[in-house]
Amino acid sequence: MGQPDINIIIICFTLIFLILVGLLFGIVVKAHQKKIGFLLEKQRTQLAFEAEIARTRIEIQEQDLKNISWELHDNIGQLLSVAKLQLTMIKPPELEEDARILAESTEMISDVLAQIRMLSRSLNHEYIVFNGLVKSIEMEVERLNRLRFLQAFFQIEGDVIHMEQENEILLFRMVQESMSNVIKHAKATILNITLRFEPCNLIIEIEDNGMGMELVQNEKGIGLNNVLSRATMLNAQVSYHNAFPHGVKVIIDCPLRNNDAIINDV
Repeated sequence: MGQPDINIIIICFTLIFLILVGLLFGIVVKAHQKKIGFLLEKQRTQLAFEAEIARTRIEIQEQDLKNISWELHDNIGQLLSVAKLQLTMIKPPELEEDARILAESTEMISDVLAQIRMLSRSLNHEYIVFNGLVKSIEMEVERLNRLRFLQAFFQIEGDVIHMEQENEILLFRMVQESMSNVIKHAKATILNITLRFEPCNLIIEIEDNGMGMELVQNEKGIGLNNVLSRATMLNAQVSYHNAFPHGVKVIIDCPLRNNDAIINDV
């Protein structure tokens, strides 16, 4: 066998070896890609499952709030209305002090009845859909001021952009939950709520003059988790900052769907 034949054999074996290496490499790469695809699909399935669980939980919460709203309006509200009616039917007492007590009791029941009606509306998502996000927050601020726990202020910056109904309900519940946290934990005297409508985002700022960031770091209960889970569903960002000179500022940055949005001047 001559030298040229040996060279041909070497070249053939080399080509075969390279082909086998290439095939093996292709198999390894394909298997790796398949594994990555499987893991990504598993992750997508897990995220979809968690999103569905969160959505179902929030739907259940909304239904529970709606049921409570009905109970307040139809049962407790009706009982108070009857009690008020009965008080007005009582013959005015002869003693001035008794007459004053009767009048104050009637007025007190009227105030409680008004508060229950306002609370009933804020719990029922149908009222939120009917009134929209801005009006619903404005009514919640009015209700809070009537309770006199603190002074609440509400302002709007930019042209109001109405979002999808479901998104407005989620945002209102986030604001409502944040307001409730301030009332229950912050020991604040002033609460400022600002809605700033930008071309692509809605920025909601909820600022109090209460106990500060240490409270937020210690409070990791259901209320905060509800805010964060709703933010995830909206693809929104929630951040907590120190307010000046003290207190907490909550910033909710929610993207707007401009294709579905309606712009109104307020």
